[in-house]
Amino acid sequence: MDLILAENINRLVGVLPAFDILLHFIQNSYLVKGLFATFILVVLLEIHKKGEDSRLLKTCATLVVVFIAIFLGRILQMALPFSPRPLHTEGLELTLVNGLKPDVLSNDSSFPSDHALMFFAMACSVLCYHRLAGAVLLVHATVVISLPRLILGFHWMSDIAAGAILGGLLAFMLHPVITRWLSRSPLLAFRASYPGPFHALLFALLCETATMYQGSRQLLSFLADLARLA
Repeated sequence: MDLILAENINRLVGVLPAFDILLHFIQNSYLVKGLFATFILVVLLEIHKKGEDSRLLKTCATLVVVFIAIFLGRILQMALPFSPRPLHTEGLELTLVNGLKPDVLSNDSSFPSDHALMFFAMACSVLCYHRLAGAVLLVHATVVISLPRLILGFHWMSDIAAGAILGGLLAFMLHPVITRWLSRSPLLAFRASYPGPFHALLFALLCETATMYQGSRQLLSFLADLARLA
């Protein structure tokens, strides 16, 4: 099933040059991926009524869920047996979009999709407290995040399905627990006493979310390299 779908959906590549350009743009652009989703979170942070902190706590809980999801995805990719991506599967001749290197993601296992895991976890987490925003993020996770990666041959359908299911389960299980934990934590008191540092830290967390924690992952890779030299 994975093989048949990968071959057929990849036939969309090379049909229309404008569509290929769009796929390449989406793949490389945090603007339409993480930044759009983070924009929704910022809107949710700002629309809570004065004196009503539940929306703030729930949105902060979403950020924690997303943090757990992205690193869980990477850990599973490294811990599970290596799964080559469709683009790099022997006997499967897929068309590469112009501008992508032939060895793109060749060293990274495809299962599960960390993109799907993160963005479906975010969507389902938001769905717990805001249906419209959650529905928008679900469409975004499906159409903007997952579908292009299938067409480009970056993932098998099973990678996307596993990431989506795991992300949804993670969100529905953890979001209520984390929200309750944050309500009992010093978070609101810290915001009231130190609004400047609070919002600076929140801004940094939102930036990392928008880039799928690229900066943090680069830092961890740097520290690992240093540790190997020691």
